[in-house]
Amino acid sequence: MVKLRYKKIIIFNDSFKDFHKLDPFTLKSIKQIEFWINLDKSKIEIIKSILHQIEWLKIPWQSNLEFYGSFLRFCPNLKFLFMWIKHRDKKEIDECKWLLQHYPKLEHFVFDDGDAGGPEHGWTFSELRIFFEMNPNIRRFSTTFHLLYENRNIILNSKIQFDQLDIQGRVQRPIVQDVCVLLNKLHEKNVHKHLRVYALFATTQSLQSSLHALNALFLVQTRHITLPPMPKLKILGFNHSSVITLPNNLMDIERIYMEKATFNEVLQFIRYAPRVTHIKIYSLNDGTYFNNKVLDLEALNEDRKVLQGARKITIYVDEEIFLATKWTYQTTKIQNIEIKRSQSTEWESLCLMSSG
Repeated sequence: MVKLRYKKIIIFNDSFKDFHKLDPFTLKSIKQIEFWINLDKSKIEIIKSILHQIEWLKIPWQSNLEFYGSFLRFCPNLKFLFMWIKHRDKKEIDECKWLLQHYPKLEHFVFDDGDAGGPEHGWTFSELRIFFEMNPNIRRFSTTFHLLYENRNIILNSKIQFDQLDIQGRVQRPIVQDVCVLLNKLHEKNVHKHLRVYALFATTQSLQSSLHALNALFLVQTRHITLPPMPKLKILGFNHSSVITLPNNLMDIERIYMEKATFNEVLQFIRYAPRVTHIKIYSLNDGTYFNNKVLDLEALNEDRKVLQGARKITIYVDEEIFLATKWTYQTTKIQNIEIKRSQSTEWESLCLMSSG
């Protein structure tokens, strides 16, 4: 089945019959392809006519195909490459020639090995050193904790410099402490300027090391945790905000994303975090200043006004809350507080590997 979105197609299974139904205008507009199948030469022939225009590609590792010669060399305009490994046995990963090539426009490379066994069970790819040296145009590299850790010597000894490094995986002791040391060492060697961490699990003990370049932290399935000093942290996201104690060392946070929260949990950022300018809540429950789908904009504005140096906050809420509050106050903003619809802004998922 082929699923069509704006300038993007998603191919889910072995049938390409729907691809043949696309009209020439639609085919010419496609810039992104997401595959959930293994390719062979016959399938590549079917889609070859549009590969030259593709800028965004998400695809599973093609273990039974000479991937560069038959496919990637027909994608000269590729800016984003998301390669994910669905195999659990590295013996099936037998074709790495695509890692030995130059991609002139590639800016963001995502290498996802599933993080199935934790950092201590990662795979080493010696070809990565050549890949990074041949592609210094890559400005953002995204991968898992354990793939990074297992390939630490390769990356430390490479000449690549990223603007941004993204890491996702299970944050558990003891290996996470070694990963934190590695990340700080990479930053000291100017391998990356900024760091984003997507932690699938966290405990009170697991994030005790301060990450010097960390500017965004996304926590999923989190237990109660007090975060270490994070002076450069600007973005914080989590699925249950009650687990977070807002410490003094998080006062520079600017953007907050919550998947589920009561408004009492949101209120601590409005009252005590002066630099926060954007808060987005996917699912919001009643609390102080929020009842029957209506936010008390006047009370929120007063609380924000008394905080020294406080910036104006925009709160992104669902359509029902937005309309109920607007109808009550006949406005969507009062000095230091404004509300907007959630769909008016796109923020990253808590899961880095869920999308490009």
